Amino acid sequence: MKAILLFLAVTWTTLCAGQSIPKDKQLYSINIFRWAKNAEDSITDKIVYINKDGKVTLNGEENFAKLDIAAVTDGFNKFIAGEKIEKTPAYGDGEIGEAHDPEIGEQALHITIVRMADHQRDKDKFMYPAEYFKLIVLPIGTSPDALYKYLRPDVVAALKKMLED
Repeated sequence: MKAILLFLAVTWTTLCAGQSIPKDKQLYSINIFRWAKNAEDSITDKIVYINKDGKVTLNGEENFAKLDIAAVTDGFNKFIAGEKIEKTPAYGDGEIGEAHDPEIGEQALHITIVRMADHQRDKDKFMYPAEYFKLIVLPIGTSPDALYKYLRPDVVAALKKMLED
């Protein structure tokens, strides 16, 4: 009887420990650049960078926050699939494009997601690895639900605190 209970306890613990993220879905980094224009000379910007460990840098302030990387990875992989975001090939320094300049009363979110496999493959050959890029343009004060609907509520709450004015 004790052997059966021990087997069940070990099996249950193993199953509840969580599923590992497939190698091709692991994230290396997420960069969200928010650029808003309230008036002609009134521009605000915020940069949220989430690394592979879930550590957040906000506008250059390292270790600003720590997010559950499993939840972040799951949500951003759902975002890529749900929004049908295509991968942009790796590129060099001279090939970088310009950011979307929002109109007065608009905000633009430039969301760049790099998967670990792409980073590992491209890091020695290109300045910028293959990435998934999505531009979301909204009126100022409007929540980017096209992103948030894929994320867990605690991740959404953290991003809102960092991105909103």
